[in-house]
Amino acid sequence: MKEHIGFGEVERSMRGPFYSAGMRLFIAFYRERYYVLEDSCKHRSGPLSLGTIDMEKGTITCPWHELKSCVKSLVKSAIPSIRMGERIEFKVTKGTNGASLS
Repeated sequence: MKEHIGFGEVERSMRGPFYSAGMRLFIAFYRERYYVLEDSCKHRSGPLSLGTIDMEKGTITCPWHELKSCVKSLVKSAIPSIRMGERIEFKVTKGTNGASLS
């Protein structure tokens, strides 16, 4: 069972980072959709919000060590969100095994 631990809303134009429920997050626009993602590279927790998205290759490059992450795999763990006009609303939950992005 998942417990709701926080929710928020941000302007669609705000890329990030921003904070909710103790997590650093950012907005990524990929394949005509907006996603709320954790702003942390898997390598050394670099700020992906400052990275570069390559739409053609489907990657985001971390600005710290230039590690490329597959955007497709990142959006699989995106925080549930919905676009409401110019705002994006999202919900952060906590599962029985710890913090979760979905």
